[in-house]
Amino acid sequence: MRIPITMICAFLVGALLGKILIPILRSLKAGQAIREVGPKWHKCKEGTPTMGGLMFIGASLLCLVTGFQGLLAGDLAHLFVLLLALAFGAIGFIDDFVKVRMKRNLGLTALQKLVLQLAVAAAFLLALRWHGSLTNELYIPFFNVTFTINWVVYLIFAAFVIVG
Repeated sequence: MRIPITMICAFLVGALLGKILIPILRSLKAGQAIREVGPKWHKCKEGTPTMGGLMFIGASLLCLVTGFQGLLAGDLAHLFVLLLALAFGAIGFIDDFVKVRMKRNLGLTALQKLVLQLAVAAAFLLALRWHGSLTNELYIPFFNVTFTINWVVYLIFAAFVIVG
């Protein structure tokens, strides 16, 4: 019963934060710049607030607070997931910040984002393995088959799955 309540609370907090955050972002002119090249109708999207991921990060923090009993019991798995979300949120923030600050639509390059996200995913997987919350068993759902693969191959595969 705790999971549905947490989901509902996270949704409500995200919606509430959106109602508060979007006008603030508009007033700060933290809006998307649109390139001159492209369809004219696309110009209407100019100024759409970026950095809206802050709503989801706030809602995620709520989920951590509701799972605080697990932290006290020594279960750190959901803390690792929160740290993963925060790190990916930081990458998104940097990307949006570059867009807003430099008034260019590109933000970080695709390669920069990929490298940062793969590094974060690898750190997450290594933390889970160090904690003992990760095995190198690969499960194929529709065939109901599980097999063990090499740790290095598993970590590389899992990092790309997380980023994907």
